Amino acid sequence: LIGGKFNSNVKFEYMCKIGTCVLFTSVDGKMGRYDTVKKSFCMLRIPTDITKFSCMIDIHNTIYAGSNAGIIYYNTLTHKIGRISVQHPSSPSPEVKYMFADSRNRIWTLTGSDGAILINSQNNTKQWVNTDCSKINFHTSSTMPFVYEDHNNTVWIVANGGTFSYYDEATGKLHPYKLQSEGFDYANLPNLDMYFLDKQGNMWFTCTHDLM
Repeated sequence: LIGGKFNSNVKFEYMCKIGTCVLFTSVDGKMGRYDTVKKSFCMLRIPTDITKFSCMIDIHNTIYAGSNAGIIYYNTLTHKIGRISVQHPSSPSPEVKYMFADSRNRIWTLTGSDGAILINSQNNTKQWVNTDCSKINFHTSSTMPFVYEDHNNTVWIVANGGTFSYYDEATGKLHPYKLQSEGFDYANLPNLDMYFLDKQGNMWFTCTHDLM
């Protein structure tokens, strides 16, 4: 993948490649860059309060790494390193646990707080979203982080503290969607265990009693 070898005393956990740049991050908060043309590797200087990385994604020429203190981004063209805070009055946790990039180049971020943070990668503005569960009598959680975009460009998500929902582009809100079991008198499905996206764009997931 990277076309060469290098030595490092850091145990890297995640990697992401754009063009000739390969970015590595470790679980203990270190970041390194490998140039596939120059065959060179160097450690990058990042904020000292970063002690853990949890995930990486890329959008166009920028690599985003989720950490214990926001998102660290690296522009592979300008070599600029910056940070995006994921904190919001309704979501005070600074920790990023999962990220998903949709077709509109937005970053869906699950943190240590309820809901999700939706970030516009063009200007780094953010929006807190969560499903209003106060008026529904069903709830579907997920064992693993769940954010998915279907072939109609609709984003489906199980936000922290929420339920299985879709994002309404017109209203900018999450709306709950009831998952029912056809084999158990249409009972509500309480939990998603695993999911898989096939080549036709279909989402398959296993639940407590079903494969859907």
